[in-house]
Amino acid sequence: MASVLKLVCGIRELNLIRATPTTAGWALREGGANMSPPRGQVVYGGNSIGGGARRTGSSMDNRDIVLTMSVQNVAGMSIFLRTLRDVFDFFQDATQAQESGARDSVYLVHQMDEGFTATSLLGRGPLYHEVLAGHLDMPTSAYSVYLVAGTTQNVLEATLTLTCLPYGVGKPPFLAEGTGWYRYNENNDLHIWAGTTNLLLNPSFEHATYLTDWAASAASLTTACEYERVHQPRDTITFQGCRLCNTDAALNRWLYSTKTLTAANYALSCYAYTDGGAVTSADLALYAGTAGGETIIATTYTADPDNPGWYRLTPTAGYFTADAVARVEGVVVYPGKTVIVDNFQLELAPAATPLALGDQGPGLAYSGTVHNSTSVRTAGQWRMRTQ
Repeated sequence: MASVLKLVCGIRELNLIRATPTTAGWALREGGANMSPPRGQVVYGGNSIGGGARRTGSSMDNRDIVLTMSVQNVAGMSIFLRTLRDVFDFFQDATQAQESGARDSVYLVHQMDEGFTATSLLGRGPLYHEVLAGHLDMPTSAYSVYLVAGTTQNVLEATLTLTCLPYGVGKPPFLAEGTGWYRYNENNDLHIWAGTTNLLLNPSFEHATYLTDWAASAASLTTACEYERVHQPRDTITFQGCRLCNTDAALNRWLYSTKTLTAANYALSCYAYTDGGAVTSADLALYAGTAGGETIIATTYTADPDNPGWYRLTPTAGYFTADAVARVEGVVVYPGKTVIVDNFQLELAPAATPLALGDQGPGLAYSGTVHNSTSVRTAGQWRMRTQ
């Protein structure tokens, strides 16, 4: 199923998941590091308007749901401002409608096909939270994220705090609460993900100093940091990818990482982008093997609905079998092709699981140095009330 994260008031809707390259997406941070979120400018609610906001004093079940949106400064300024304007316009329209006598409440509607926050879950159908008040906080200055050795890149961030009832009148109630990674399949059945370890170092190419874990098979495969087209997993903030160009007209070239594995089955995956169209077996494929004895893996290409033009590459068989020797794993780029790759994962598993990337959220952590160690995801859990 497709993920749902939107604001609804009557017939008005505002999609909060990034739908186009010209708008940014909001990441759900419910119950995570923002348990005590900042409260900035009031964008909805208070004493001056009607609707559900009149009940802000009835705080028995009220909860804060926090969403964050981050973009690179300068390059992302127009996207940042447009996304904020969309939020202001939505709440202004809702407020004006309520002041004119309309009785439509504002709802935050969400059902993620995957996530890692402490979230109230339903087995089927999206969840409705009635929004009582909204506050938008923008730090007075940008913070810095290390991207390239010796330099920093400014980042703009906004935090939207929605005070909500944990239900919507006439809407489905909560049935269970989950923590850790979860996903809904095409039948809306809920799956809780097990823990995993992403064995690749710097799998999203965020830190230029630690690119030593990656290498190109020949000079004809040029590599370059990519900032404009970056795969942005939901609830994750990344700012860099890797552009690969095979200038050889006849020979395949490889981008690879070398690992010594145990004899077992492993799942390798990554995300790729070409020209905005479909990524296919004519562009690149996964591969693994010993140096000089690489084997191209039969690869499945699955479109990412949250990142138009991006496809996740996974083994068609689900996994490949490794020996207990030094091996190389990565992608093969076919002659004359240019692709952008990002967010690799190599895990001891029969099939690829959601991306485990550093410390990007509750349940995720680096095993050592940031960007230069494996990424660990703890297993998800869920609970259901019986009385």
